[in-house]
Amino acid sequence: MKIKALYIYGFVSLLVVVGIVLTSVLSTSTSEINDPHAGLNMMPQDDVHQGLNSPGGEQPGKSNVRKEFLERMETLKNSYEENTSDTTVAKEYADFLASAHGQKKAMELFYNILQYDPNRTDILMRLSLLHYQNGEIDKTRELTDKVLKINPDQPEANFNLGALAFEEGNKEKASEIWNDVIKRFPEHRVAQMAKESLQQL
Repeated sequence: MKIKALYIYGFVSLLVVVGIVLTSVLSTSTSEINDPHAGLNMMPQDDVHQGLNSPGGEQPGKSNVRKEFLERMETLKNSYEENTSDTTVAKEYADFLASAHGQKKAMELFYNILQYDPNRTDILMRLSLLHYQNGEIDKTRELTDKVLKINPDQPEANFNLGALAFEEGNKEKASEIWNDVIKRFPEHRVAQMAKESLQQL
């Protein structure tokens, strides 16, 4: 059974049991972050991985990674290193790293941004996803709760509470939360995701 769960800015990650959704769409200059558990034999279909899953099965490597990707990575790295206190550049670089399987470094950059502004819900949500992907459910909940303390009406974080309840095996609580999401945010995309998730319970 597959459930859409945590909301991840700009994409929904389907896991074998539950997907997790974060908040706010990743910068248009970055690719989607794909959950490592969802389709282990499938190459992500994004700018980073485009053309690497061709018949013949050549494994991705430096020789076949798109030149544009490498140039973009180098540009972002240089921009960040020139001014590590520029949180706009840091966020863009971190998003790019996260989409290119550089989650550890991305997390470092996101946490550094929080040193400048601990109430950045967009950054807290991104960190929530990365901790979730690492199987750190308690940390995911802690960050989600922090987002909701800052902004109780953050739609994706509210949806994520249901996903976390489902992850913990509490389908009744997940159902209650997702029904509340539908009532509170009827015009938001999370309402449709909540409806679809409820159908899978």
